[in-house]
Formats: sequence, C-alpha cells, structure tokens
Amino acid sequence: MLATIRERQGRVDEAVALLGTRNVTSVNGRDQLADLLARHDRTGELRAYAVTEELGYAARCLAELLEERGDVEGAIAAYRQADEPAAYDPNSAVQLAQLLVRHGRGNDAPEI
Repeated sequence: MLATIRERQGRVDEAVALLGTRNVTSVNGRDQLADLLARHDRTGELRAYAVTEELGYAARCLAELLEERGDVEGAIAAYRQADEPAAYDPNSAVQLAQLLVRHGRGNDAPEI
C-alpha cells in the first residue's frame, strides 16, 4: 500500500525500491512490481525482473506490454526465456500459444 501511495505522489523510484525489498509482490495473479514497472515504461528493469521472478508473472506482464506495442517477437521471447524459471511454467506455455493464435501464428505453437 505504501508503494501505491509513493507512486501516486510521483515518487516512482521510491515505490520500486519499496517493492524490491519484499519477498512477495504478487497479489491475485498479478505482480505489483512488474505492473508498476510496465505502467512507467521501465522496460529494461521489467526485463531484468522477469528473469529473476520465479512465478512467471513478470514475464507475462512484459509480454503483454510488448504485445501492446506491436512487438510480437519480443513478447514471444519474454515467454520463452530459455533457461529461466518462467520458461518451465505451464501457464506461460498456454499464454504463449494464445499469443501466437492471436497473431495468426497458430502453426508455430507446436514448434515453440
């Protein structure tokens, strides 16, 4: 809650720092830190966070952001992150398949 207040005050760096000190930043299937980074176009930090966040929430947030921007290849890469925890998440595989279908690349799904 304190991070939300800091963000509303325009103190985004402080909000990021607060959430960065927590062991768990996910609530109801969303990751507060990942969402905060996406809202403030901090893509580099979001990418770095997605590599370390074990539940795959940050990777999903990154993929959603990239897809919204028209970077489908980047979104695919966010879900695939070879040798990273999110790459083994069955939910990520389903989300990746859905992304491919949305962009007319359903035939790529079995290969990926």
